[in-house]
Amino acid sequence: MIPTLISRSDVLSGHPDVDDTNLPHREFIYRQAFEMGRHIIGYEVQKVLAAVDWFAKQQQNRTGNLGIGVAGYGEGGLIALYSAALDERIDAAM
Repeated sequence: MIPTLISRSDVLSGHPDVDDTNLPHREFIYRQAFEMGRHIIGYEVQKVLAAVDWFAKQQQNRTGNLGIGVAGYGEGGLIALYSAALDERIDAAM
């Protein structure tokens, strides 16, 4: 399962009848999250933890424990390590 990061592009930002902007999608979400006392990285960690919940549920139906691992590169690696630090069901992080 590959959860995607929120895009850094500014394609389709704004409305042609009003005004276009170069505000990236990621910054748009970040500004809203800040007002709620949250952070965009926390939202992305929640995506990974939702996937871990799904994999853990699938393992309950099987015999034997295969283990759950997360991996990432760059910012995805940051998300993987934060997720592994928060959830003890994650057996390996890379």
